[in-house]
Amino acid sequence: MGARLLLAELHRRWRMPVGLINAATGGASAAQLADAMQPPGNRLARLSASAGGLNGAIILGHGTTDTFFPPAPEAFAASMRQIVTVIRAAGPQGMPVLMSLLPPLERPARLLGSQQLAQTMLPNQRDHWLAWIGLLQSLGLDDFSAARAETLRGLQRQAMTELGLRDGGDLRRVTPGLDGIHWSEQGVREAARVTAAALIAQVQPARRR
Repeated sequence: MGARLLLAELHRRWRMPVGLINAATGGASAAQLADAMQPPGNRLARLSASAGGLNGAIILGHGTTDTFFPPAPEAFAASMRQIVTVIRAAGPQGMPVLMSLLPPLERPARLLGSQQLAQTMLPNQRDHWLAWIGLLQSLGLDDFSAARAETLRGLQRQAMTELGLRDGGDLRRVTPGLDGIHWSEQGVREAARVTAAALIAQVQPARRR
């Protein structure tokens, strides 16, 4: 759904056909994406190599795995350099590459104390009426995990500066769903809006003559 919303917003603003190549792999760390011998990195390398005529690229909200299994700062920096090198090789010289920081994470929501019951019985949103009467529990990250998430965002900011990446938009208002990681429907819509605005500001589409 997120890709469709993003494409619709870009088409509405640019008034021309827009193509999107999704090279993401769920649960992949930066190190896995940087290693062409691992499935996530192989997928990124193959899709990048097969993509002709790119006008821009964005690293969107990556970092959940690196938050909970934190890499050494120098290892993360090396992985990001390799990822960006692969992406830039797919486009013309000077192609803008954008990056948005890790969005908010929360603990999994629980319905009557059960995470499984919440994800089985409810839509993927935390602002359910059951939360108003205390039956649906929705909590932020514990202090340790929250500190790790902020450390990862700091590493991402550093990578943006060192690699010349452009701002991919502020995802701080993108709400997670019941599992605390994947976005809710409202979160997907907010991410599409923010990402489209960033791409429109930074990427110059190629128009047919």
